[in-house]
Amino acid sequence: MLPGNRSLPGPDRPPRPAEPAPDGGRERAAVSEEASGGNGAATGAANASRDISRGIVAIYKDHLGRGPTKVRTSIRDDMVVTVLQDSLTKAEQKLRDNGRTSFVQAIRREFQTAMGEDIRALVEQVLQRKVICLLSDHHPTPDYAVEVLLLEPERDR
Repeated sequence: MLPGNRSLPGPDRPPRPAEPAPDGGRERAAVSEEASGGNGAATGAANASRDISRGIVAIYKDHLGRGPTKVRTSIRDDMVVTVLQDSLTKAEQKLRDNGRTSFVQAIRREFQTAMGEDIRALVEQVLQRKVICLLSDHHPTPDYAVEVLLLEPERDR
């Protein structure tokens, strides 16, 4: 169970079909996964990538009122990288469009700090590995965010 009594989407809970959201008709985020590593568990890693992508979208929605429209998570060795696209709120978009990109970046860094514990907990729950570092940033033009999590090396576990 994630913070806020949320649970991960899983095989026993299929995703709902895309539905218009109350924030102007946006649909669910398009989720793609990349997973590779030397352990030969490509299917499990693909499922983990999907669960992390969906979980981070849910965290963004919970904290910001909307989530990104595209997300991709890659897991390799001791690193998880999630790239999110089109996640700015309407207010942030307006500020960006009025030339206040550095202000939007500063606000978003604060939000990403506030979401950090939930993102760490999500990745630790999905992968059953300790997160030792979360690096998070956002670029308003174009609208991309990245969440990079470094995991405790397998040999140290």
